[in-house]
Amino acid sequence: MANNTKPTPEEIMEMLTISLASKPLPQDKLGEIAQALSESYFPVVGIDICTVGIKINRRWEGSVKDIDLSTFVDDRFGAIRSIEIFPEGILVPNGANIRSTHAL
Repeated sequence: MANNTKPTPEEIMEMLTISLASKPLPQDKLGEIAQALSESYFPVVGIDICTVGIKINRRWEGSVKDIDLSTFVDDRFGAIRSIEIFPEGILVPNGANIRSTHAL
């Protein structure tokens, strides 16, 4: 089962630290990104810094048709490059993983 609680700012910082161990990111953005992640409307379940920016995986409980994509807009992450929705299907009909990619 998925954990439906929002991570604390400390947990977000730990996820960022692990993800950033071998990838460059301006140090002055770290606190701002951690704060934005801790305020996420959807629970954050994964973070990856990649060549195009930052990928954020979130958990959604409910019907896919009810997802409000405007909740992904946050200037602290930069422009949205893509949003991918992965419905969980037959076993969990009202759940999905959502990955947004932002240009830091």
